[in-house]
Amino acid sequence: IGFMGQRPFWHTNNDLYLKSIYNDTIYRIKDMRLTPSFIFELGKYHWPYKERYNKKHDHSIRITEILDSEDYMLFRFITRLFDNENRKLFNGIFLKATGSVRINEMENGFIDDINSFLPFQPYTVSNTGEYAGIFTTAEIAEWFENNPDKQSSLPPVLQDLKGMDEEDNPVVYIL
Repeated sequence: IGFMGQRPFWHTNNDLYLKSIYNDTIYRIKDMRLTPSFIFELGKYHWPYKERYNKKHDHSIRITEILDSEDYMLFRFITRLFDNENRKLFNGIFLKATGSVRINEMENGFIDDINSFLPFQPYTVSNTGEYAGIFTTAEIAEWFENNPDKQSSLPPVLQDLKGMDEEDNPVVYIL
């Protein structure tokens, strides 16, 4: 399993942020200063930089990606880094207005609770907060094959995807 993104710098609106790999703090960069903006409270799951190669920290959390917007912070992390058979990737989403956090295994994606269509996995976010990703034609075809009872309740724009051919381009979604 490869690591995603690993972009240490990003913009959210007009602000520039930084998070290094083994640091639990996200810093806002302004006027040549680093100001703590957000801290991941990992407690016993914190992985110190000096211990980065120590396999005894296999229970620890390594944050691999942050997709930040004004309202949400999507973050991904890995556990059991050194255990190839039991390594797990997770999605987390922090709702800034409420302070709540939701976490699920990455392979499950985010559930489409509006249309009951494919689970989605955003892979990028614009600096104005639009999350985006893709559905492959194979994923779409498999969903239609496995969910004949849900098809009629989809909006027409999603129903139109049923006729896609494997040679068609993937579908880009924007949230």
